[in-house]
Amino acid sequence: GVSFSNTQVGNTVTFTANVPAGYVVNNYVWNFGDGNNSNLPSPTHTYANSGWYNVCMMVSGINNNLNQAFQCYICDSVYVGNNLNPCNGVGYIATISGNTV
Repeated sequence: GVSFSNTQVGNTVTFTANVPAGYVVNNYVWNFGDGNNSNLPSPTHTYANSGWYNVCMMVSGINNNLNQAFQCYICDSVYVGNNLNPCNGVGYIATISGNTV
């Protein structure tokens, strides 16, 4: 499924959108949790302060395999700073069958 990951050096974080093959993304919207945003697929952002941030990514486009439009909105708590937290990068994958997730 669609997800994002990050790498950090101090308070500078590079986010990477992970989109499965067969999906063409037309739009990226990142909210870094500190009032700043980006529309790049893999933005780099420097936070003013260390700490927890709720980072959200929205992607939309076309699933070429099914010729259908899609939109995903994913948020994750990210700890920024030199104190690497074991919860960074922990997420979930949802499987959808009809109206059941």
